[in-house]
Amino acid sequence: MTSEPSKNPAAGRKIILSEYFNDTPLDKLRMRRVLFNMEIAQAIYDMRHLKRLTQAQLAKRVGTTGSVISRLEDSDYGGRSLDMLMRIASALDMKLTLTLTPHSPRPSRRTKLSRKPRRPAA
Repeated sequence: MTSEPSKNPAAGRKIILSEYFNDTPLDKLRMRRVLFNMEIAQAIYDMRHLKRLTQAQLAKRVGTTGSVISRLEDSDYGGRSLDMLMRIASALDMKLTLTLTPHSPRPSRRTKLSRKPRRPAA
């Protein structure tokens, strides 16, 4: 039986990682970190290939070595700095953006509380 490959690589990574992590808060945190590192490494790799650059060419633009770029593209590496990511984005003529989102949607207090509208004071 053959199955079609997932169109969402992140979903596949989560399935694979769920084999290695338990459903504890600490393991969930560890899994989020691993997924985050994988996403950053893949983004650097994808953007470098989009610009048709080798690791050495990108390194020269960034002002570092090819081995540093190789390390940054390795999903097991967790030592990426914001400064280095900004330098890479600039070297690729791209903009680095940061988005903070909640892990799970939580209703705000305003929507959670249902109050009757106040009547104007007479």
